[in-house]
Amino acid sequence: MQLLPRFSLRMLFVAAIGASLLGLIMRQAVLGAEWAIAIAVALASLVLIFAFHVLLFGLVRLFGLLGGVHPDPPAQPIRLNKVRSIDL
Repeated sequence: MQLLPRFSLRMLFVAAIGASLLGLIMRQAVLGAEWAIAIAVALASLVLIFAFHVLLFGLVRLFGLLGGVHPDPPAQPIRLNKVRSIDL
């Protein structure tokens, strides 16, 4: 059984480069660069939208569990009877 996921060296380099670029953008935003402020606001809004979605999903799930609302059971398969031929 594997306790830690296996990461390739390439994935670790990509993560490190991404983190350094994010730090560079945030630093430029603090210094007042308009392009960096725009990217920082866009990233922050994505994080807030995701967090709001998680919050609403949790509330709806909680209300569903407290209200006793259960999904319908799966439909039973339709059984077709054999067609009998009529002799004339």
